Amino acid sequence: MGYRAGGRGAAALAPYKVVLNGTHPEYYSEQMMDGTEAYLAAGGRVMYLGGNGYYWVVGYKPDMPWIMEVRKLEAGSRAWQARPGEHYLATTGERSGLYYTCINGYLQADELAYILNNSESKLLITSKDKLAVARQALRERKLDEAYQDWLRQLRDRTYVENRLQEQ
Repeated sequence: MGYRAGGRGAAALAPYKVVLNGTHPEYYSEQMMDGTEAYLAAGGRVMYLGGNGYYWVVGYKPDMPWIMEVRKLEAGSRAWQARPGEHYLATTGERSGLYYTCINGYLQADELAYILNNSESKLLITSKDKLAVARQALRERKLDEAYQDWLRQLRDRTYVENRLQEQ
């Protein structure tokens, strides 16, 4: 959607009432995301029929737009992981990583809480029919955070003395 729009963002999408995205847009630039969001904010509609999309933040080299850069960070499915100091794209200066992660709607609250606790999530979007599961998962997340804080405080106050027994 964004690359084919030639960098024109929302202006390229504006003539259309609905944009159908049936591709696999796993790698999406900030410019592409901004254009899509501006199109939606102006009343446009997007039907996303693909899979595994809007996942990794990428950048395109301005003078060679066929070259895409991605740096896979702390979360997400990846075969390669950026080292410390390599989290920013050389092509754009933006921080790479994930936009968001979709979560299966059939998960139980404890499974969802596990994902939330281990993904550094800042936002959870849910439907009305999954609201009870989401609330329970968030309660479990808060309990887990409280437990981890308690363990951290306990470790900070604990003093261990090791002595070797003389023979």
